[in-house]
Amino acid sequence: KQIIATKIDLKGKREVSKKDAKEFFKKYNWCTEITSTSSKTGENVEDAFIRVVKEIIKNNLQTCKSCDEIFNKKLKNCQYCGEKVEIELSPL
Repeated sequence: KQIIATKIDLKGKREVSKKDAKEFFKKYNWCTEITSTSSKTGENVEDAFIRVVKEIIKNNLQTCKSCDEIFNKKLKNCQYCGEKVEIELSPL
């Protein structure tokens, strides 16, 4: 899970401090990093986009052990070679 803080170009107008936000998310084990961005200046916008895309890929795609093709984690068999997928259990 990602937190993307916006409008970092508005110095001094932050309603929640970065420290308070980190403590809150750490308490509830919600995210590891906060990316601060500014659409006005473009600062960190591309980095934030890349982080979100990587997270989506990690959570939704897997690589087949037989043919090395990438496919959706929801499938029970590889859509390319038909190999049955071993279900990986997520830690609670």
